[in-house]
Amino acid sequence: MMLPGLISLAFYKRVPTIPQFALGLAASVGIGALIGYPFSGNPIRGGPFWAGFSAGVLYVAIVAVFYYLYRPRPAVPPESVPPAAAR
Repeated sequence: MMLPGLISLAFYKRVPTIPQFALGLAASVGIGALIGYPFSGNPIRGGPFWAGFSAGVLYVAIVAVFYYLYRPRPAVPPESVPPAAAR
């Protein structure tokens, strides 16, 4: 679920849609929390919370970097060429 937004931004140079961004963020937070759960000695202390939070921050940072690097740039108008001098 995370990859469609990143792929569209990196390879097709299109801004990911809101559902792509939201699903990618939700999947990142959910997977981060699931991965953080068994590694926390005491789940009450917030191990899954911090793992999910850091996964969400990392996802937003990656999208921001890709958006900055691969954003569509406005077309630069060609310089006007003076007409040829009449002889």
